[in-house]
Amino acid sequence: GALPPLETHAAPAALLCSLLARCSTGDDEALEAYRAGLDGLLPPRSRPPFSALPIDAGAVDDAIRRIAGLPHAQRSSIGAALVRVIAANGTLSAQEFDLLRAICGGLAIPVPNTGTLR
Repeated sequence: GALPPLETHAAPAALLCSLLARCSTGDDEALEAYRAGLDGLLPPRSRPPFSALPIDAGAVDDAIRRIAGLPHAQRSSIGAALVRVIAANGTLSAQEFDLLRAICGGLAIPVPNTGTLR
């Protein structure tokens, strides 16, 4: 059957992208990283606006729980979006990698290849 549209899970996917975008950048860079992550994941009209408000652990857990039930292909596309977020500034910090690994574990997907980012 057809996959449910990812737009129905835009909020939790965007929250995870936002979390990683703010992990090791300033606000301007975080917005660009957030946009880079959502490019190719959600059409512009379906993207929740970037928020600079703090994200608590319960919201992250809820987002992972909401996405974890999606088909593997959709969870993997969210994993790829998270790598685009990290790649936006050309570096991969240990904190970003640990967060990526934890999110991918929660989504039961392999950690996407980060290439030469270090």
